[in-house]
Amino acid sequence: MSPVSVCFKLGIASVLIPAAAFLISIAIHAVIPGCFCDEGAGCHGCGLNGLMDLAMFGGLVGAIVGLVIVLPAFVVLGMIFAMISNKS
Repeated sequence: MSPVSVCFKLGIASVLIPAAAFLISIAIHAVIPGCFCDEGAGCHGCGLNGLMDLAMFGGLVGAIVGLVIVLPAFVVLGMIFAMISNKS
């Protein structure tokens, strides 16, 4: 694999993995009766409350940060690697 494709794949994965965690936690939240999550109080009645907290709120924030900061950084890094490999 070339460094360019690795950079692009890492950038896309940095958005998709937290977004998947967020979507899975939303699905679990919808399926389990009595599961309630609040930004200030956390999750209650979900079983693994701390894991649900981390997946739901951390997944959303992680996906946003990945989309705004990490993905563009990996795209720029991939373009730099592409320019270096074209000059060689």
